[in-house]
Amino acid sequence: MRLILVSLCLLLLGGCNYTTRSGLPAHIKTVEIPTARNPKTFYKGIEGKLTRKLIEHFNRDPQVRVVNTGGDAILTSVIIDVSKTPYRETKQDRPATIRLSVTARYDFFDQVEQRFIVEKARISSTQFSSDSGIYEVERGELPSRAEDAAVDELAREIVRATMNTW
Repeated sequence: MRLILVSLCLLLLGGCNYTTRSGLPAHIKTVEIPTARNPKTFYKGIEGKLTRKLIEHFNRDPQVRVVNTGGDAILTSVIIDVSKTPYRETKQDRPATIRLSVTARYDFFDQVEQRFIVEKARISSTQFSSDSGIYEVERGELPSRAEDAAVDELAREIVRATMNTW
């Protein structure tokens, strides 16, 4: 009976196509992530936050290592917009809750094969999560906390999309 159970489990696992390898081509073992650019927004310092979060999220995959120079691939990003929109208003029509959204464009270039894996992809922190970047003005919450959450969400989605390209 035990042999039948083990055989059945192996058969099921074999059909699941499970792998611990990332979705990147096998020759990409290192990724270079230069500091994000921020040419258009007044949110200075956000480019450093995005870069740190991209590195943090990439480092969670044991198959890929982030390097300063000479990576098998390079991930470049540009912050193209940071916006604040009222999410909920008070009875006096003043913003009670504000949603901060960060939008970026990114490229992922395979330096070994000299070709883009992802080119000019546009992504927003609010695209995948309904509570990303929200802060309560009425409660005195700081916009910086919402900015940190929005940047983290944006970096997580950029890395997820990059790793699952293949």
